[in-house]
Amino acid sequence: MKLCLTRFYLWKKNFLLSRWPERFFGILGFFLILRLLKLSVEASSDFEVYWYAITAWIVGKSPYSPYSHMFHGLVFKYPPWILPVFLPFSILSLNLAKWSWLFAQVAAIFYSILWLTQHGVHRRIALSVALMFWWIWLSHAYFGQVTVFLLASALWACDQRRQTMSFDFK
Repeated sequence: MKLCLTRFYLWKKNFLLSRWPERFFGILGFFLILRLLKLSVEASSDFEVYWYAITAWIVGKSPYSPYSHMFHGLVFKYPPWILPVFLPFSILSLNLAKWSWLFAQVAAIFYSILWLTQHGVHRRIALSVALMFWWIWLSHAYFGQVTVFLLASALWACDQRRQTMSFDFK
């Protein structure tokens, strides 16, 4: 009986000290990303508005023309300087452009998490925060919004500014 309890204690100790939380959250994250992919490709209403606006602009039509019958009242209402950002997506079909946009969004989320870990945030904390903000990531990907790219570019600009502003006072 004592031998069984000792074995159980050793197993429990090894289990608790093992990397099971990281494995669990890794598997959970994988399935959440699959869910994000599925929902985003089905919807992406904002991205569809961007895509139709850029394709209209290329052929010489106004990107602000009403095609709201397609998108339940959504129209392109952004300043014209945002159009060239979506120009590379205009050469792709709508479905392929949605997939490209979605993978770019997932890459921006991963970059943001990587940036946090490279700047002193423990990996488990960074992943936990990303998991807590899952509904934000999902809603931005679901609608095809640009906010995730703004976050990633702001973090990247933070690094660039730090590199250019290093002073040497020798």
